Amino acid sequence: MSKIKNIIKKFKEYCSSFRVFDSKRIFPILSSFFLLILFGFLFYKFSFGRSVYVARYIASETETVAKILKDIDEGCNILSIRGDRCFVDFLTVKDFVGSEVGCLNLAHPKVWKGPYLNDNPAVNGILFEIVKTSDGYYVLPGVGVKLPNGFVVGTDIKIDGNTDITTMLQPGGNLEYKGFRLAQKLDFKIGDWNLLPKQKEKIEKIGKSLEEITEALPYT
Repeated sequence: MSKIKNIIKKFKEYCSSFRVFDSKRIFPILSSFFLLILFGFLFYKFSFGRSVYVARYIASETETVAKILKDIDEGCNILSIRGDRCFVDFLTVKDFVGSEVGCLNLAHPKVWKGPYLNDNPAVNGILFEIVKTSDGYYVLPGVGVKLPNGFVVGTDIKIDGNTDITTMLQPGGNLEYKGFRLAQKLDFKIGDWNLLPKQKEKIEKIGKSLEEITEALPYT
């Protein structure tokens, strides 16, 4: 019996020493290790998540601006855009005098339906731009904006009339990040001039009257 008691006693002492070792040494090490992993994960999520958020914002805003410009062209007819690059700083305008608003020259300025937005879109306080290239006009972040892929517009990415933006928008290009396109092409023609519905109606009436007169001439 005494031998059994001694064995049990030694076993209890061993277990007791193991618990002390575990609580005083292992637990702090494991806690530090898990905290390190947690902070690393949060840092990664913050950095990666912020980049994705910025990319999503830029893609959304460029698409929005392009759609608004298309609506403006359908109603007002954009005859020209002043300069090869200009800021998008006119979407909050309600009324204006003349045929120009911002960098746009309009054929039918009275059809303007602004303001189109409450605030002109910007990234870190820098307005978006409309840039003319060899294959058309694009809306993209302004010069000085640091894109989520690390490139800076105007420094790392220099855009002029010869820049191939189409290639830059492809996966892995300078204007693409995680599936988000960081520029948007204007899919309508700048410079065409359409008549307003009322003007078309007047011309059609005049044309019909001329036809009636022409048909009646042989009988007079």
